Amino acid sequence: MKQSRALLFLCVCFFVSHFSYSQTVQYPEFPVSIYRYAQDQRYSDHKSIVYVADVDESLLTTLFPVKPKKNTFNKGKEGEANIDSFRMSIGQELSRAGVEAQWGKEPDLAIVIIVNSFSASLINAGSFGTNTYSLSGKAKLAVMNSKKEPYLIKEVNISEQIQQDVNKLIKNSFTEELANQKAAENYSLMFQVIKRMAIRAEDTYMNSFKNRTVTLPSVYRAAKKYPELVFFDSLNSRLVADLNKKAVTDYKQFIVPYETEITTFINKEFPKGYDAKDIKVAGNSTLAFLYYLAYDTVKLKQSLDFLYENGTKFLGNRLEYTDRKPYQVEAAAYYSSLSAPKIRPDSTSGDVKAIFGGTEKSNEGWLVLEKGDTLKGKHIAQQMNGTIIDLDGSNKVLFEYTNEKGKTVRKSFKYGEVKTLCFNQRVFESHKFKPNMAQAGALSMDLLRARDYMLEVIYNSAKIKVYKDTYGNEPTNAVLFARPGEAELANQGKDWNKKKPEMMKEYFKDCPAVLTNLEKAGYDFNNEKGYVQMANDYATCK
Repeated sequence: MKQSRALLFLCVCFFVSHFSYSQTVQYPEFPVSIYRYAQDQRYSDHKSIVYVADVDESLLTTLFPVKPKKNTFNKGKEGEANIDSFRMSIGQELSRAGVEAQWGKEPDLAIVIIVNSFSASLINAGSFGTNTYSLSGKAKLAVMNSKKEPYLIKEVNISEQIQQDVNKLIKNSFTEELANQKAAENYSLMFQVIKRMAIRAEDTYMNSFKNRTVTLPSVYRAAKKYPELVFFDSLNSRLVADLNKKAVTDYKQFIVPYETEITTFINKEFPKGYDAKDIKVAGNSTLAFLYYLAYDTVKLKQSLDFLYENGTKFLGNRLEYTDRKPYQVEAAAYYSSLSAPKIRPDSTSGDVKAIFGGTEKSNEGWLVLEKGDTLKGKHIAQQMNGTIIDLDGSNKVLFEYTNEKGKTVRKSFKYGEVKTLCFNQRVFESHKFKPNMAQAGALSMDLLRARDYMLEVIYNSAKIKVYKDTYGNEPTNAVLFARPGEAELANQGKDWNKKKPEMMKEYFKDCPAVLTNLEKAGYDFNNEKGYVQMANDYATCK
């Protein structure tokens, strides 16, 4: 044991002495406001959101007894807390905490947090009034539309330790009515749990400006000892000021001058005595933050790899890398959800009813057949054992309509028989399509053949259309396009997979603007946005 302590002491002495004769890079915190896209882009068409906190009514009575009311028959007894007062008070506190809930108008997305059980145990009474509590319980988080229909409901386990200053308990109209200190503690602790759940939901479902605290590198006493390294302090001040102006929501161009400054600075020759490795780590730490802003996952990974290889490893920690790694996780979640079909406001599963072995969902819509008939009625999807299936076989559209005799008819149409399908404000067209391996993903090999698909139209102009395979239970999410009169869709098959840049340039050779952007790799084809931008450029090409 003594040898271990001595070794640790020597390590600490080495660490301190190492930084005593070279510049010391620090990572102070800066509050910034940055625009973040929702991590789950399926809900990105929902523009207004409201957060509602609820609690089991028996739990409300147990945790939040209120003072006895004067001039009532209950005089001398503790009363029961009002559930509506609780909900309103939590909503007000969330707004004060910076959760951008849009109260006062009908939302198109509601996040409901229901606490079903909750307990708080004191595990350490701090000497300065800051106590540590162990919290446990269960809650549900429901995502709902304006019709109060749930998109999803998930269970949340409450299990954490949390600190609370007993002299800074929340004070509002609800807590003023509470009977004792313990009830006020319960409220403040429960609010912290609800706030964290709401902030996670805000990040997950809403595109908006977020208030964040970030660490940016500076150099200790740079102005006095290392004047060249004042560069970091100057850049930090400008970057933070620019971000807090909230003038930008797309940071791709915003970061370019900062990126140029940093890369030029960290790659130049430094005087003797400067620790170039620490300077480059500091520069890459800021670069990682910039690439996170711009959703540039390629360059973000490069900076993270540099931080991992060269970052501080004192006692096994890679401090800079650990601080920046969550950026990559968030960006990956964003790009992953971009491939999923959008859930539009109020576009739920429509009427839902139970059938043998599952449920059946219907939506008002219309169908145009290849032979020319137009049918108005309901699109039907059936769910058996958790999977959407068609009882009449695969690759068919099940549709219910009224025939010429006034009878309700339910019929399955093969994809090849359908020209256009519309429901939930979404338009689909039938086309033959052979996915390549990259587009098919985890689909089985027997699907890697040309067959009819119902493809969603995500961009439409007189010169070009863009499609996405989003229909059915296991869509490929492949993005394809075609010009008028073209029987075969572009961006499919092994040739496109192997020689995509060359084939793109050949396909769009009649539009110089698109061709120039393709040569500069100016379109992001990681998701449909790049294809839509390209199609729009082509549609406006002269």
